[in-house]
Amino acid sequence: MLMARVLVAAMLGLLIAQDPAIAEAGRSIVDLEPRPGVTLRVLIDAPETPAGAVILFSGGGGVVAIGEEGTISQGQGNFLVRTRQSWLEQGFLTAVVDAPSDWHNWQGLGAFRFAAAHANDIAAVIRLVRGRTDRPLWLVGTSRGTLSVVNVASRLQTGGPDGIVLTSTMLDTGRGRDDVFLQDLDSIRLPVLIVHHREDGCIATPARMVPKLAAALVNAPKVDTLLFEGGAPPRGDPCEPFSRHGFLGIEQRVIEDIGRWIKANGRQGG
Repeated sequence: MLMARVLVAAMLGLLIAQDPAIAEAGRSIVDLEPRPGVTLRVLIDAPETPAGAVILFSGGGGVVAIGEEGTISQGQGNFLVRTRQSWLEQGFLTAVVDAPSDWHNWQGLGAFRFAAAHANDIAAVIRLVRGRTDRPLWLVGTSRGTLSVVNVASRLQTGGPDGIVLTSTMLDTGRGRDDVFLQDLDSIRLPVLIVHHREDGCIATPARMVPKLAAALVNAPKVDTLLFEGGAPPRGDPCEPFSRHGFLGIEQRVIEDIGRWIKANGRQGG
């Protein structure tokens, strides 16, 4: 049976719920209250001496259903969720963000990924992680998770991350309401790394539009692109994680290359 959890009132209006046994292993489960009556759960895994920190945003509806013991019961196959160990091996503290309680349903975040309230929620997560390490902190999103990352980076001119990484970015949904070009890309003044698979078969994330995204980040001090090829034979829908869209079969190489880029660029943002 899970040991009794300790509920502690903390700075910044955060509620930190932590199992001592998990904490000893570098893992903690944190329940924030970013807005009155709303809870937001974050799963943190940390090496003994972090080289940096990455806050990870999954795709789809953004619901990962973090359990009391740190289990993830939805979206376990998501590219960023399933590669957490690779991030840890490179020395990164990882923080996986669940959907807040008022959007924790079968539909998930939806249009909330574009909202100011969403960026403010993530500001609380950033403050939490900065309380764990003083190393550079980056936001990393994949697929629909890139919408959250761009939202936060464009809105938080102070108290934001040191840089962002966009993987399998939402570039052209054809619906005119849920791609990154609908957001204020001009306001991003942080280093940006764009990571994509040349053969991504998802209709909403065409690799041919990556140069357009890079060109639109006119005020970012640095914009680099990593394009990958090959991997294991896709399994299932081309927009699902076990495909080129999720870098199937080359995950380790992709994470290692991203990690090296982050470390090389250090703390350049605000």
